[in-house]
Amino acid sequence: MNIRVLFFMIVPFFVNAQITAKSYHDNGELKVIGELVNRKESGMWTWYYDTGKIETIGYFDNGKPRGDWQYFYPSGTLKMSGDYTEGLKEGIWLHYSEKGILKRKEWWEKDTLVKTEVY
Repeated sequence: MNIRVLFFMIVPFFVNAQITAKSYHDNGELKVIGELVNRKESGMWTWYYDTGKIETIGYFDNGKPRGDWQYFYPSGTLKMSGDYTEGLKEGIWLHYSEKGILKRKEWWEKDTLVKTEVY
């Protein structure tokens, strides 16, 4: 008499499952950290240069960029900042030199550049 036993692995399904996502540079320094909710970026995400200094800070909502985003030079000086609405560039974006001097101002409407001023 042959008896066969079947094993089933039950994988729970979590509604609004949230995990912390991390990636590292080849040198072991943290490259990016953020939250995933239902496999989509959510909340604050931070990217780092391989030196450990912050490269970019931004927020996601349901996988789309939202709110204020800031980009930095490797020195730590602010490079650029601006807002996203529903994943699209919106409003005024400011670009700075490595010395922190305003270089350019851009006006965006639904991811379309409508005006630029260069200083």
